[in-house]
Amino acid sequence: MERVKRISRTLVYLLFIVVVVYLLSLRAERGKTKVLGQWSLVPVVQEAAGQVVLKERSDGSQVLVVKLKRAFPKTMVLVGTEEGILREIGELEGATFVTTLPKGLKARKITMVKLVNARTGRVLAEVSFKVK
Repeated sequence: MERVKRISRTLVYLLFIVVVVYLLSLRAERGKTKVLGQWSLVPVVQEAAGQVVLKERSDGSQVLVVKLKRAFPKTMVLVGTEEGILREIGELEGATFVTTLPKGLKARKITMVKLVNARTGRVLAEVSFKVK
């Protein structure tokens, strides 16, 4: 019985150390993420207020974050590029949308983010910008 208690205590200590190391690595990773730009959405539908944030992670990947004040059902997230092409990059279900941009689409090429109701095709909100 004494041996089982010793093994359990050792496993608890080991688990504690693993959790601490994991949390420290997450903290270090978060510090390496830089914000490329942050813009307020211009709501076409009054309740569609929110903001768009473009971030770059330490590994070079770029992330698009769309935060709305309230959730909308089945909303497509479209991005417009310098060439004038609108591209769907995902579907927002809830109030927050986070996605890593595809390899061929860099943040500096994006000039617009548009939120469109998937059922009706109605534009809920949009924002135009230029990433430096």
